[in-house]
Amino acid sequence: MERFIRPNPPTASNFKLANITVAERVKQYKELHVDGGKLFCTPCNKVVDHRRNSTIRDHLSSAYHLKRKIETPADIALKRQTTITTRIARHTTAAAESRIALRRIKIAPRGI
Repeated sequence: MERFIRPNPPTASNFKLANITVAERVKQYKELHVDGGKLFCTPCNKVVDHRRNSTIRDHLSSAYHLKRKIETPADIALKRQTTITTRIARHTTAAAESRIALRRIKIAPRGI
């Protein structure tokens, strides 16, 4: 039973994975972007784990990423993935702006 006992309890230095933020990873790698708190690879349109640097490096050196990286920026922008919360925020903002525009048209005095 003694072989299962850990002599040293885990320390804070063992758990550095949660210390780095998504924004810091975006600063490190220019091919990545953040949306809704998730790290996306811009050319591949995939979510990448931001906590492990090796995961990001493995993805950036993969054949799939290198193939997608060759595409033009316009193609990449068309395929860009967003989170649901971002889409809802955009939709509600656009709907509110259109309602305000309609009110301005209705309220505006008409010339005779």
